[in-house]
Amino acid sequence: MKRLLALILFILISSQAKAGMIWIAIAAEPNQITQLTQDEKSLISAFFQNKNENRVDLDKAWHGIHFLLTGTAWDTNSLKGQAILGGKEFGSEMGYGRARLLSADEVRKIADILDNENPQAWSKKFDAKKMSAEQIYPDIWDEGPDALDYLITNFQDLKAFYRKAADNGFAVIAAII
Repeated sequence: MKRLLALILFILISSQAKAGMIWIAIAAEPNQITQLTQDEKSLISAFFQNKNENRVDLDKAWHGIHFLLTGTAWDTNSLKGQAILGGKEFGSEMGYGRARLLSADEVRKIADILDNENPQAWSKKFDAKKMSAEQIYPDIWDEGPDALDYLITNFQDLKAFYRKAADNGFAVIAAII
């Protein structure tokens, strides 16, 4: 069964025509969480087939956004660190680790902290050499303003996603695939 799910996941990822590690999250009503956390088929379907306002795909911007939010490569101790890499792991390997669940309360706290983040100030934090030295994925940071614009655009999507999820009382499930 796991091999079949892995094959389905591979086919879905391949059909997306995206190589590398992408970060996807879905927002779900609390009564949907049990099914999504216990039924891998439902979870995969939610990640790849339900492209709607309750889903966000940061492509490969996830690690750069995390770095600009936290100043670190992998910190999850702060609320900002929880936005990308936080949550309770569950289920099988999704490609680059297991999926992670953030409760509706955690989502609300993260949305509130992200609302106060000013990505326009990131130009002062953006340091291509440091990001490369810290091995922040992907290695594109020397592209300068274009790379920063890529991060800011994707951050705006992340911020709107969390705000909507929080306003609806939804939990969030995220994975790096």
